[in-house]
Amino acid sequence: GIRRKYSGIERRIKNQIERRESLPKKINLFNRIKENDLVRLSDEKKLFFDWLKMNAIWAKREIIEIVKPYYHNLRDVNKFVKSILTGRTYVRRKDDVLYIDFPYQKSQKRHEALTQLCKYLNSHGEIDLGFDYHLFIFGIQEIH
Repeated sequence: GIRRKYSGIERRIKNQIERRESLPKKINLFNRIKENDLVRLSDEKKLFFDWLKMNAIWAKREIIEIVKPYYHNLRDVNKFVKSILTGRTYVRRKDDVLYIDFPYQKSQKRHEALTQLCKYLNSHGEIDLGFDYHLFIFGIQEIH
């Protein structure tokens, strides 16, 4: 009884290990295409993510160019840009307007650079991204 159960379990484990070894080590979880019971990332999805990365790089470079006049070296510019891109923002919606507020900046240099960035972003008017709102207003929170 027990020996037969043990042999059966051992055989199932061996079969599962063999099946697992024929599978790829990694599979992306985004938009997947099934081929021969294997799943792979679709070419269109990869192109979209490549495009998205390139736009993110372009946007970061644009931000750097806008705030660069307020800093003496590129290291400080990059540090500032990274802090506003990874930092907290406050987003609220009122009717068809989306308000995006950055935290108050204690440093006058950082405050001036961020004010200039907000002016630039607000100068584009309405942007149609397919949402219910088309107007984005960027600003800096008041000191509390």
